[in-house]
Amino acid sequence: MIAALIDPSTGRIQAFTMPANESDLQEDSIVGGLLVKWDTNNLFEDNQNSSQELYYYNGEDFVEKTEAPSVWHVYDWSTHSWNYDTAGFWNVVRADRDLRLAMSDWTQYSDSPLTAEKQAEWVTYRAALRNFPANNSSATDYDALVWPTPPE
Repeated sequence: MIAALIDPSTGRIQAFTMPANESDLQEDSIVGGLLVKWDTNNLFEDNQNSSQELYYYNGEDFVEKTEAPSVWHVYDWSTHSWNYDTAGFWNVVRADRDLRLAMSDWTQYSDSPLTAEKQAEWVTYRAALRNFPANNSSATDYDALVWPTPPE
């Protein structure tokens, strides 16, 4: 049988163990600061690796976590709830914006083959990119973002 080793403060499963002799681990004992709970319902028999992140212990039973509302949500083990990761979302948006700016740097070089008129269009585009985070501060869905269109 499999025993789950659980962080008693959060219910998060830290590891699984299958001792050769079940009497080596007592139910509800603390080993290395972790609570021992036996998997009497065989929830983890086939999926120990993924189950560690899919379940938690609520003090009475093993409970399956709900699915993340989006890729921008992180699980809070202390409250057993999903929280939107605003910083993570904006880090990705800014990295994409920075890449778009870097890819258009050539348009601003003095030896650029662009006309002064085309160069001015690129200046406007690049300003829109720099202002993109501030102008979209309420955004929470990357796929719904409407990026400025680069000049042709």
